[in-house]
Amino acid sequence: MYGARLLAGTLLLVPLWAGAGHAGTLQDGQDLKQYCAEDATHVKQAVCFAYILGIADLVGGHDVKGFHVCFPENVDLKLIVTTTEEYLADHPERLHYTADKLVLDALVDAFPCTR
Repeated sequence: MYGARLLAGTLLLVPLWAGAGHAGTLQDGQDLKQYCAEDATHVKQAVCFAYILGIADLVGGHDVKGFHVCFPENVDLKLIVTTTEEYLADHPERLHYTADKLVLDALVDAFPCTR
């Protein structure tokens, strides 16, 4: 889908991530929400963007562990990220779930496949 651009962007982030002294990972929705916040550092926002788009690239048009996501043709990448951020804001009671599960839930909710 947009794998080449995503891969290039992710590879650019690796040195930033390593150099920023981040030893942890995005464990849950609270972590992801903090990384995606408007007042987060540019590095954290870039990690948020890459994390969400990485999952989107993995599941877009594929069945992954029962999750089905169908993006419209030429979907705007920022829309994918914004949709996930809005899902996190609208579901604070779910922020204890893993970050990857919440991204998947947000994408399935916003971009369902019609069968």
